[in-house]
Amino acid sequence: MLGSLQEIDASLEYVHFLLGLEAEHPLREHFFQTVGDYAEQAQRNLERVAEQFQSPSRASRFEPVRWKPDASGRWERASRAVGPLPDTAIDPSIPVVIAHCLDQIALATERISSVAQEINQRSTRS
Repeated sequence: MLGSLQEIDASLEYVHFLLGLEAEHPLREHFFQTVGDYAEQAQRNLERVAEQFQSPSRASRFEPVRWKPDASGRWERASRAVGPLPDTAIDPSIPVVIAHCLDQIALATERISSVAQEINQRSTRS
């Protein structure tokens, strides 16, 4: 579980770093429109995981979080429509890396939720 939390932290730090590399531009705006619902999904899923730790007896009945946002796949499909970039100073690989980080956060959240459910089920059996 600690490894998954560290992975989430590292992914967030890397996204923050990547966002600081470039100024706002249309490709970045298009990317965030494409994965715009990610923040809401993240908040909802992480709150659900937190609930699993707050009330073990009630949380043992929860199904683990299943989160498949597929930011990488969504961006891959959306970026085809963008076509060639007129500004060569824009690095088109940055949104790809950010999308991968978002997918890694989702996977780590699923792992933490599964571990929490297992801990809660064992606690309620004791």
